[in-house]
Parts: sequence; C-alpha cells; structure tokens
Amino acid sequence: MGLTFRVEFDTGTSFALADLQMNGYEDFIRFVRYLLQVTARQPSFVSMVFVVPTIEPRLRIATAGGALRGSDAIFDLGECSAIVMGHTSGVDAFRAVERYKTCLGGSVFRRYAVVSYPTDAITVEEILEVAQQRLGDVRPAGRGMAVAVNSG
Repeated sequence: MGLTFRVEFDTGTSFALADLQMNGYEDFIRFVRYLLQVTARQPSFVSMVFVVPTIEPRLRIATAGGALRGSDAIFDLGECSAIVMGHTSGVDAFRAVERYKTCLGGSVFRRYAVVSYPTDAITVEEILEVAQQRLGDVRPAGRGMAVAVNSG
C-alpha cells in the first residue's frame, strides 16, 4: 500500500514522498538519510522511537486514535518498528511514547527506545547503533519502559 507523505518545517518549506512503501529497512535508511539532509540545511530535531516487538499491522493505523501525527512514519525493521518524527525533540518524542503506549494497550512486553538527531547521533548508522544499545538497556530497567541514555 503506497502512502503520500508530507513533512512541513517551520520555515514554510515542505517535501512529499509519494507512493513510498513505508515498511522496509531500505526505505527507512533512505528516508532518514533524506530527512537528515533536509534538517542539516534547516536546523531542527528529528527523533525516532524504536519499538520492540514490531507494531502489529492493525495498530499501524494509529492516527485514528491520535497517537501519530500526519507527518510521522512507521517502518517495519524486522525485529522492531521505527517511528520517525521530523521536527521533534527527544523530550517531545518521550511524550509521543506515552501516546503510543496508550494506543497500543500498554503491553508489558513492549519496549521503547528514543534516539534524537543531532543530540544523540548524526548519521543513520549512529542512530541504529544508539537504538540497539538503548533497546538492550531497557531489558534490565523493566518491561514496558522507555529509555534514553542522553537526556540532553
């Protein structure tokens, strides 16, 4: 199923990704690289919430429940889902995690990790590395928890 995706920035500029399958690892890498390039020219935050286990397809339509904004994108990365939120700080991403928990039923088995650009990482590879580390950090902290190592 193709989606039309539009991100708008405070500067008034926007971009659209039409008919992009928002569900694979390659799409995630391509999309985040593009978003980071745009954000480098127009300084802003980009945050990602990584969710384990993967969000079930029926719950991807979370916009109906108000959990996702129209500009947020969900990607299925195999072992986890990633929600990419342009123009969103890490603090705001943690607020989003609370909305996701409500929408997804607050499963005690679901883990969340927040990674923000440029606070936590500046490349896609670094983002994935930090996410993997933080998802691992959630296990000892407890199930159904969210974690960020860098609170900056």
